[in-house]
Amino acid sequence: MMGLIIDYAYTRETDVMADNVERLLPAADQFHVLGLVKRCCDYLASGLDVDNCIGIRNFARTYFCNNLERITNRSVSGISDVFRISEGGSAFPFEEPRLQTQFLRILGSQNASYNNILVINVQLK
Repeated sequence: MMGLIIDYAYTRETDVMADNVERLLPAADQFHVLGLVKRCCDYLASGLDVDNCIGIRNFARTYFCNNLERITNRSVSGISDVFRISEGGSAFPFEEPRLQTQFLRILGSQNASYNNILVINVQLK
């Protein structure tokens, strides 16, 4: 990681990729290389989807990436209208109970009207 940070310090360029962003962002944050932190956050924001938005949100909160956290919160709010509906499936966009709990907590903190979400199972005919 130090090699990437030093390269960035001299050239303002570095390769932020899926296999290094989780280590690079904390290292850049530790050494106060704010441009590289922003580049890492931009990379994470560009890859947001249903499967990773809560994980990226938690990562953003850990490293105080406020703008990335706002982006993920908007993403979670948008996902609240998109349900994975399958035969006997849950109305949640996430299968894992831990993610379902975090999902509801995020929605509840953003808008009080989400505090009383009714979850129903939908069966297609």
